Amino acid sequence: MAIDFGNKILNISAQLFIEQGLESIGMEDISNEANVPIGELRKKYKTKEEIVSALSTIYFKLQEKSCNEVPNFKDCKEEFTYIMEHCSIYLKEFNPSVVSELENNYPKIWLLYIDHRDKVIIGKIRTNIIKGIQDGVYREDLDVDISAKICIGQLQFAFDKLIFPLEDYSLGEILNIIIKNQLYSICK
Repeated sequence: MAIDFGNKILNISAQLFIEQGLESIGMEDISNEANVPIGELRKKYKTKEEIVSALSTIYFKLQEKSCNEVPNFKDCKEEFTYIMEHCSIYLKEFNPSVVSELENNYPKIWLLYIDHRDKVIIGKIRTNIIKGIQDGVYREDLDVDISAKICIGQLQFAFDKLIFPLEDYSLGEILNIIIKNQLYSICK
């Protein structure tokens, strides 16, 4: 993972979680991989949940900053494509089981994810759709909220390996088709 979470323990934890999921990694695994005695690890992070929480908080802040540093675009369609590709990059970094494990085993962190998704990611798409309608590029009859949520839902759908096994489909091709389909559905 290219993100620097600020310290060795968090960086190694992030890599382990991405590669193997949250539930298969314990404090001992992190301690061993980081070459840090378990007692020292537990002084800094008492539980694995504290590590997951720290990683999530940093990750969401970095993604929000990155989302807000968008370049100037020639039109709203170019911006829409950028936003969707940007979200895809972040989704690609996750082991698919991580999102499910957050939802099922880390309810406080799951709520942070939902808040981040709704305010930052869906908010960015919603703003783009409103701008596109005002500019006369997108259809006026769109329900902005539903359309923005569908965009994110379809992106997440692309990472479902039961529907799109990687041996049969190229993730890049799937994402490209999803972005095109979304543009076709919202443009005049």
